[in-house]
Amino acid sequence: MSTVTRTTLGELHNQFETYDPLYTLFRGVSSLEHKLVSTLGRLQIKDNDTFSSVEKKLMNVFRERAIPFLNKVPSNEWEWLALAQHHGLPTRLLDWTRNPLVAAYFSVKKESDDASVIYVFIQPRQKQVDTIQQASPHEVTGEPLRYIPGHVTERIITQNGLFTFHPGDPNTPFESKYIQKIVIPAENRKRLKRDLYRYGVHEAALFPGLDGLASHVKWMNEKSH
Repeated sequence: MSTVTRTTLGELHNQFETYDPLYTLFRGVSSLEHKLVSTLGRLQIKDNDTFSSVEKKLMNVFRERAIPFLNKVPSNEWEWLALAQHHGLPTRLLDWTRNPLVAAYFSVKKESDDASVIYVFIQPRQKQVDTIQQASPHEVTGEPLRYIPGHVTERIITQNGLFTFHPGDPNTPFESKYIQKIVIPAENRKRLKRDLYRYGVHEAALFPGLDGLASHVKWMNEKSH
């Protein structure tokens, strides 16, 4: 996995210019310690459980209890999976975006003394989920797949988001020759977040609604701004 260091928005822009937007995905994380592991793989399960059994239990309970809160019910298991991921349930999905500035924002969103990372995934021929041939995520094996949900939320649209789905052992970090890593040193995080704000990339824009607005207004009046 090749690694480069970039310190300013201008340097990031020049780096982003080298990628083909048709095939490139981005994921921003707030620490060098954060590997490409799904939220399911990061879950601390009980000693007598397995990831497979916990995964099914989580989804079953979520589906049973989510119906009263939905304006539209997902039409297949994959849409349920995307909805669960969106609301914080541990799944085998990893969030990505086609917008590099969105990934840059997520890499510096939280205050930290660690360097940030933007993962860049360029795989022109990565297979996509076929929701008809692969009706159940639990039965999928093999290499990671790209998944673009048909049933999406406003937030996914705003963030130009999509997913990769990871079969196999969820503890194992996703590694590939198609992945690059852009490191943003800790001392450059605050400045980069302010520069992104000047270009309209901030909490209120990426999280439409009162929660995003409140978080953005809070940040604007903190020392970290």
